[in-house]
Amino acid sequence: LLGPDASGMVAERQKGLIGECIFLRMILLRGHELGLNSMAALRAWTGHENAKRDFYSPGTAVEVKTTSNVTRLHQISSLDQLAPQTQDEEVYLFSVGIRQDPTAPRNVTHYVSDVEALLVDALGNSDNTALEHFRSQVRSYGFDWSHRALYERTDGFLVPHLPPALFRERDLHRLTLSDFSEGKIPETVRAISYSLEVVAPALVASESLRVLDRLLGNA
Repeated sequence: LLGPDASGMVAERQKGLIGECIFLRMILLRGHELGLNSMAALRAWTGHENAKRDFYSPGTAVEVKTTSNVTRLHQISSLDQLAPQTQDEEVYLFSVGIRQDPTAPRNVTHYVSDVEALLVDALGNSDNTALEHFRSQVRSYGFDWSHRALYERTDGFLVPHLPPALFRERDLHRLTLSDFSEGKIPETVRAISYSLEVVAPALVASESLRVLDRLLGNA
């Protein structure tokens, strides 16, 4: 009734999209190394659908978390957010630290552009099918290029102060049912969310590549 929304995404939502764009760019770069079409990477991204997993391929799931804290302190929305959905599913947490700052030159539009720049075919020409698909995905997330001037007037985001890294779910010491008396949540508790500080060792480069390959359906 009031016409199109011109407010854009709030800062926290922007930060979340930036984290997912950083990881999506990693998958795209790996896909290009393997000679795969850009759609292989875009199909792995489900975060724009408010799905249970931000990135998913059968047997492999990745949750993306961004933080402005000095440590890798992330908000976990439920007991099962990081829990494997099947016995053979491997779950990983992708963590990156990003802060908003009035002096930062890059805003959310730059990170979306970073992804769009990689949506090319084997000859380096723009892949219009992939580009159209990605723009539909980010619109579902809440990003619209029509808000570009708005984002450029707001505080940008600094270079990550905590570098992007992947962690195995099983190394995170996350909260589980076994942490409760008799393995049960009290009847009066309707929802559980908690802050998890990641202190586990990050995956080394070769292990991270294997995760990317599985998301691309190349393993």
